Amino acid sequence: MRFSYLLPACLVLAIGCAPPPKLRAPASPASTADDRSQRTDASQPTDPKHASGQQEEPIHGSLTSTVPDISDSLAAATQARISSFEEGLDIPVTMNRRVLTWIDEFSGRSRKSFQKSLQRSGRYMPRIREIFREEGVPQDLAFIAHVESGFRYDARSHASAVGLWQFMAGTARDLGLRCDGEVDERLDPEKSTRAAARYLRELYEKYDDWYLAMAAYNAGPGNVDRAIRKTGSTDYWEITRQGALRTETCNFVPAILAASIISKSPADFGLTEDTEYPDETAVIDVDCPTDLRVIALCAGCELEDLQTLNPALIKHRTPGGSYSVRVPSHLAERAREQLVAIPPEKRILYQEHLVKRGDTLGALAGKYGTTVRAIQDANGMGKSTLLRAGATLRIPAGGATLNAALATNRTPAPAGPWSGTHRVQRGETLYAIARRTGTTAALLAERNGLSDPSKLEVGQVLRVPSFGAEASAQDMAPPLPGDANGETSGGTAQPAITAPPETGSSVQPSLTAAAPGAGSVAQLVAADTTQPAPLDPESLGRGPSLAHLVEEARAELASAPPEPTPAVRRTHRVQKGDTLWNIARRHHVTVSDLRRWNRLGNKSTIHPGQILHLY
Repeated sequence: MRFSYLLPACLVLAIGCAPPPKLRAPASPASTADDRSQRTDASQPTDPKHASGQQEEPIHGSLTSTVPDISDSLAAATQARISSFEEGLDIPVTMNRRVLTWIDEFSGRSRKSFQKSLQRSGRYMPRIREIFREEGVPQDLAFIAHVESGFRYDARSHASAVGLWQFMAGTARDLGLRCDGEVDERLDPEKSTRAAARYLRELYEKYDDWYLAMAAYNAGPGNVDRAIRKTGSTDYWEITRQGALRTETCNFVPAILAASIISKSPADFGLTEDTEYPDETAVIDVDCPTDLRVIALCAGCELEDLQTLNPALIKHRTPGGSYSVRVPSHLAERAREQLVAIPPEKRILYQEHLVKRGDTLGALAGKYGTTVRAIQDANGMGKSTLLRAGATLRIPAGGATLNAALATNRTPAPAGPWSGTHRVQRGETLYAIARRTGTTAALLAERNGLSDPSKLEVGQVLRVPSFGAEASAQDMAPPLPGDANGETSGGTAQPAITAPPETGSSVQPSLTAAAPGAGSVAQLVAADTTQPAPLDPESLGRGPSLAHLVEEARAELASAPPEPTPAVRRTHRVQKGDTLWNIARRHHVTVSDLRRWNRLGNKSTIHPGQILHLY
């Protein structure tokens, strides 16, 4: 019996004394940080219902790791000597060891992740900077997205912050974004960017300091207000030196400054400057609930393309009332024309049904005018007929007569055999090539035997449609909803629908049908083999190199005297459940320091109410 009491005691002792997990912290400008995303893995993708679900390593190091303490005087002195940083950025720049640590992290151990973020940024950066300029905030604050999400529109943190700007649902609603079961506008790059710009402007108006505004963006205004009251200071660096903000927020601003400095001239920090291209899109207004599959069929594009352009539509359909949908710009006019031909009751291909006790597939098929097989296919049930009360079923509806509604208003697109070629240029993606050659990315990958469409090589030659007169319409036909073979219920292949270019459109001629007397489409496509025009460096936030200033700061800090011990002694009262590890993490110190400052041996334990000294 006595052993039964001894075992719990041993467990308690082991928990209190066991060495904490090793922290991978950027201890100096020469070292690097753990590669984990801000806001506790902010760049994890959303689940499949909300986004694409493509996982990859987050962009930046652990913002919850310990960091070197930076004295206020040293930071101010260094900034005074290297004030020309602000000539290259429109936000204030303080250079200290913490910022240098993140510069080394992004150009060192996290280089691969930061490089991917730079590449993705080209797709969004021009519009982000334009919106920030319209909202009256510094355009270089756009680089916050490097730290927040790595420029992934579908990023999701463990705390359920979502999108490019990592908004929590409550904050997003306060900023006017819609977040419900049908629409999550945190996933909409443009709407969330405008909300982020307005939020940053409000925070700056509150604190009159961009560093505190950024800190409040990360930690919340309430936490920053408490930190100011606790320290009696409105200087961000002094507040962080005294440990009044959580470690994540202490790292947030330095990481943004480092990302901004590198982004001005990535090549000077060993990174390439290749970026993705912005999508050429137009907006069409949809006045009633409409499935994205219907809009894709009207526009003649892939469903996946529309889902990427409209990620906020988490149910893949527009909500009630008027809603603006983004489509490829060269297909917008035809999408509008074709959509008018479809009555509202035929625009929803799937309804949702909440299964109740006693429901059967046969009864549901009769109720909704469909078949048992169709319901099974729509829900991936195979041949199973088992239903579970409380589950949600997708019920096919309206698709059987959709093609008949379109048939009277359809203009066949030019199509041809796959005898043309296209040489891959730097910066091109399979999706961009498909748009320029009048086909789809899926067909392009299939016809060229590409197992991984994301891995195109510069100079690689692809087979593309030639658009000859002897072409089959099947070459251009996207599959109809629920039909992988691209055939209607009657077995007739449906051609895709293309549109004439809109006025002022920058779309290449190969994307449109040839007008009478304008020459053959084949000639236009053959002539369209030029490399896309490079993006304006200014629209990407590029500017004068700051690398030489970073090296000046590095030399200045290397010769600086050691950091003085803080004059104010801080203490921590141990709470129930505390361990030395979580106390050290909370106050961004090390466990060994805690033991040394409080004369605790390796086998010493702590108990609730005990006062620990923090130097």
